[in-house]
Amino acid sequence: MMTVRPACLWLVVRVLAVGLVVALPGGCRSGEPLEPRKPVAIIFDTDMGTDVDDAGALAILHVMADQGEAEVLATMSANRNRWCAPALDAINTYYGRADLPIGCSRTGPDPE
Repeated sequence: MMTVRPACLWLVVRVLAVGLVVALPGGCRSGEPLEPRKPVAIIFDTDMGTDVDDAGALAILHVMADQGEAEVLATMSANRNRWCAPALDAINTYYGRADLPIGCSRTGPDPE
């Protein structure tokens, strides 16, 4: 059975108390509305190939744009995968941004 020394326990209690005092006021609202933030302009550069993480990241970016947190300026592929540009176009179109420019690399690696 593990025994806890009173001095060690007292130190843990003090650290937690200080942490609460520091953290709680930051989470309280003053009642005043926050200033609206300007959307972050983003060019999405991907190495989309045989995995799905980049498609998920682009989907999240489009949702952030729908919420006014981001402005998607363009999407581009950093590799020569022949399906990357059509995949980018399909995702952009699905989220209502079929007019986004799509750039493709001519010198990057081909993951196929």
